[in-house]
Amino acid sequence: MPLTLELSCPEAGWQFEAHSLLRNFMALLYIQARQTTQSLQDENGTVWTDGPNSNNFAIGPPADQFINGIIPGSGTAPVDIEDFSLAAKIQNGAGAGQLTYGASQASAPIISGSTCFITISKTFTNNSGADITINEVGCLFLLTTVARVLGFREVVPPTTIPSGQARTITLTITITA
Repeated sequence: MPLTLELSCPEAGWQFEAHSLLRNFMALLYIQARQTTQSLQDENGTVWTDGPNSNNFAIGPPADQFINGIIPGSGTAPVDIEDFSLAAKIQNGAGAGQLTYGASQASAPIISGSTCFITISKTFTNNSGADITINEVGCLFLLTTVARVLGFREVVPPTTIPSGQARTITLTITITA
């Protein structure tokens, strides 16, 4: 059963196969599948040892949907399987160097022939008064209800968002039978 990841930003004109699920993603999968505990590093570098929870992998609840899910960064460091944070996260807000995060969106599984996929997306609006360039993208998932862990990170083609404009970034996860 092949697994593919695709990252896209139609407004920037890029779409490519991504390869960067991280150790934290696999640890979350292990925790849920084995119903056991595992240590993971959150986005701030704090180590959490936690077990199965219905909130694991969540990009919500609604109060956190702006923080979790897809997140942008300006760093260009190569991806490492042990990454727990973006190299340089672009913060949520309307100040200098910040982007206003939209709510995280996730589709229900969509079946087409022998493939099944889901999408996770978020729109980022630049209200900072100056251009902002995204060079990396990650996806933060909840670990229980207290920690956010980076499960995916990819260095992307530089994507400049002019002041007053928005870009939507989508991660598509596909399996094929």
